[in-house]
Amino acid sequence: MFKIHFSSSMAASIALFSIGLSSGQANAANLYNISNPILPSQITTIADNLAVPYEIAVDGSDLVITTFDALVKIDPLGQVTTVAPLTPGSPGGVVAVDGNYIVAEYATGSLLHISQDGNISTIAANLGFPVGVAQQGDSFIVVDIGIPEAENGQIGDARLLRVSLDGTVSVIASEDLGAPIAVAVEGDQFWLTDYGFGRLLSVSETGEVTTVASNLGQALDIELDGQDFIITDFADGFNTSGNGRILRVSRSGEIKTLFSGENPSAITIRGTELLVSDVFAGTISSISGVVNQPLTSVPESSNVLALLVFSGCSIFVWLKRKVKGSTEPNMEKTTEIPTKSDWAVDL
Repeated sequence: MFKIHFSSSMAASIALFSIGLSSGQANAANLYNISNPILPSQITTIADNLAVPYEIAVDGSDLVITTFDALVKIDPLGQVTTVAPLTPGSPGGVVAVDGNYIVAEYATGSLLHISQDGNISTIAANLGFPVGVAQQGDSFIVVDIGIPEAENGQIGDARLLRVSLDGTVSVIASEDLGAPIAVAVEGDQFWLTDYGFGRLLSVSETGEVTTVASNLGQALDIELDGQDFIITDFADGFNTSGNGRILRVSRSGEIKTLFSGENPSAITIRGTELLVSDVFAGTISSISGVVNQPLTSVPESSNVLALLVFSGCSIFVWLKRKVKGSTEPNMEKTTEIPTKSDWAVDL
């Protein structure tokens, strides 16, 4: 039976503490050039000094980012403006739809509709702990990582949900999901990252779950570039920062490391660019020459340096709970997951 050792220091995709860095731009570059021989011209820092930036959505020439307490927009000149405040807590997923934004708000368990002028309405509530969201036609696919409050006991009842614009919620799958974080939609197929057990999962419309690849570390975000999957591995970043990876995973489960170093968090494809957030460095960066490239790897560095100054950390609470729905018995896994009491952060 799977057992997970849960701790408040894992924010699923999302660091729940404030971070100080000597140079946000320098650390964004370090994500790639410390460990890999790529050209500086391939890397562009789009924005820095953001408060725990996570998911990225492309809205025309602008980028929209979920952060610790706000939805922000970055224009082509790199200017950052606030679209709307969010309930402080782990930032979740966002998609841009016809000039408006759909946001999974982890702290309130809600799916929000936010207009360009910042008006907020709730599409659906009581979604558990939603972290990822993607669009499929007129509905939205939401990942509920399934972590009730610590005092409630059982942890790990993850779900993949369908939410319509009128707020109707249906369950696509609720077994064998591990600790899912992000979802990509391809036709009637869903692709999930399982942070808890380092897997890439395929889920059908009828809820059948298949493991496509394993040994992905702490698989966080996912993008499909037309031929393969690009996945971030957070690599125990809350305890040993600076060892994260960006992986390319084929549909047959072959895994190659594209980059290693620092803490790549969420990713989004814009044309031929790969956009990457770093929740520690507070940056959004762009990498060229990655999307739609052959499945080749770059050696990982054995000497990755990171300068991180942590402040305002919440008190760590260790919980040991069973995880339901695992298809891989007789294994032990250590993963860190926050509880509601850990959301208070002093930024």
